[in-house]
Amino acid sequence: MIDIDYVIWDFDGVVNANVVDGHFTWCDNFQQDLGYSLDGFVEAVFNEEFEKVLRGEKDIMDQLREWASTIALSGSLNEIYNYWLTKDEQLDDHILDMMANIKSKGVGNAIGTNNDPRRTRYIEHEMGMAAHIDHMFAAGRMGILKPDQAFFRHIATELEVEPGRLILIDDLAENVESAIAAGWQGHQFLGLDYAGLEARLEL
Repeated sequence: MIDIDYVIWDFDGVVNANVVDGHFTWCDNFQQDLGYSLDGFVEAVFNEEFEKVLRGEKDIMDQLREWASTIALSGSLNEIYNYWLTKDEQLDDHILDMMANIKSKGVGNAIGTNNDPRRTRYIEHEMGMAAHIDHMFAAGRMGILKPDQAFFRHIATELEVEPGRLILIDDLAENVESAIAAGWQGHQFLGLDYAGLEARLEL
């Protein structure tokens, strides 16, 4: 195992294998299952206001209400939101096993994710990630988004660890590059390259 104190894992696209060929798998049957336009949903929800949601400045349910005001919604917003959450659950058992191996070697695991407060709680409790990690660092709680270097400085300060003793595992190159610029170590994980990740961590 490399000589570090914590592995900081990105969630979506790394621990949660919900990104395939650049798109989120929850989108695959959205229109077929719910009867609403996926394009309309994406355009209304993932607009310029969505960064406020991720930073915890706006509730995701308010964002969904704005989308619902443009359509004839036949069910409840909670049904839409729960569909999104459950279809987005794709925890990677290989990564979870790797995290357990890391923990057994006395190294900490933490999540560093651009997620809003509601989904962060869902990830911790309903998805059970709290049992696998020592800390959860989410943009919605910190008020900072990756790839801002302040995101990485905040985590190092909270953990009281020198930046060089942290490594970020992320699927986005810009996040890895920013972490490295902040003094961290980093590795870009491109789905299913477990051998490359294990080699980088010297597991």
